[in-house]
Amino acid sequence: LPISPKSVSVAWAFAPTEAERAMIRQAHRDAIESVLIDVEQQIGRARRGQGGKGGWESGAIGWVSFDHYAARPTVAVVRDLPDGEKQTELYTLKDSSGRVPGDMQLHTHTAVFNAVLTESGHVGGLDLARLEGRIKEWGALYQAYLATNLRRHGVEMGLDARTDRKSVV
Repeated sequence: LPISPKSVSVAWAFAPTEAERAMIRQAHRDAIESVLIDVEQQIGRARRGQGGKGGWESGAIGWVSFDHYAARPTVAVVRDLPDGEKQTELYTLKDSSGRVPGDMQLHTHTAVFNAVLTESGHVGGLDLARLEGRIKEWGALYQAYLATNLRRHGVEMGLDARTDRKSVV
């Protein structure tokens, strides 16, 4: 799932009180949860019958999330392969002592289990075909939920004129 806007990560990192830091972190977690509930509505469908000939049944999906608070600085190196394709390799940058200096970046990694449990007790696989072309849409939805959650706590959110992305005003 998506990463919070840099301005939100900076606001979280430099919040003057632990209560403000917790409020920003919770707004982020709630936005992730809201998106996952929307994702569940789309891909939480277990097929019925051989190859789905019996239709499908809605169900619940499970996921596990891991919060991270810093990003490793990386550089992308693009190489031309012998077949004409391009390959991108990411390298982590280290300081002179071999340490990796992290940059504040509030984000969450989420793994979704490939299982749907329906109310009737049927267990099936996720309807992954419904993911096609939706990832950026769900990223934008996360941004909208996050902005709404932060506004509820009095944080002004707006679009950055330079990047056209959400940011703390």
